[in-house]
Amino acid sequence: MVDTEHLHHQSFKATLEKRGINPIPNEQGIIHVSGISSEDNWKNFKKQYNFEADSADLSRDKHEFHLQLLKENVTAMPGLLKLLEKLKANHIKMAIASSSVRQQIDLITSKLEISDFFDAVISGEDIKNGKPAPDIFLSAAKALQVDPKECVVLEDATSGVSAGKAAGMRVIAVPNEFNKHEDFKDADIVLDSLEKVDMNLLALTMTP
Repeated sequence: MVDTEHLHHQSFKATLEKRGINPIPNEQGIIHVSGISSEDNWKNFKKQYNFEADSADLSRDKHEFHLQLLKENVTAMPGLLKLLEKLKANHIKMAIASSSVRQQIDLITSKLEISDFFDAVISGEDIKNGKPAPDIFLSAAKALQVDPKECVVLEDATSGVSAGKAAGMRVIAVPNEFNKHEDFKDADIVLDSLEKVDMNLLALTMTP
């Protein structure tokens, strides 16, 4: 929904630098893996840079850095607001299923003034297994009281695509600038912008 990948990069980087580690960006200019939980990213970092630290302490510091950045930089992806209005007008139930913590989700939806569009919000804190496990999308379907087979997932990360497919849902992938090089072949449809999502496309996605 929002352009936050660079903010995650900055907050992970600040947290590592606080501990004397100078992380090396990948070819896309970020240091983390897009679409997976902070906990899983910390596991990767500790292995990559060979250091020991409590994941809860790392996540708390990263969360504080990220919240401050979100307060200053929240930008909706092109087409998001019009899409939400279109779906609402067509009485489509909507849920947020994000690996982020609820405080961050609430801050984003509040600043963008889109909270009222959603019938349910599932955060990374609400489920046991993060993406690519299907837990978060199955929880969202349950909260909406709909069959997972009747759901369409909008995702910008390959781990989210895998989670959506594992949940038995159709998936439309809209890669961001940092992961558009990745293989989104498992998605039912791949688009370069939310502006291209319309009711006809959603109907086509649901067609067996």
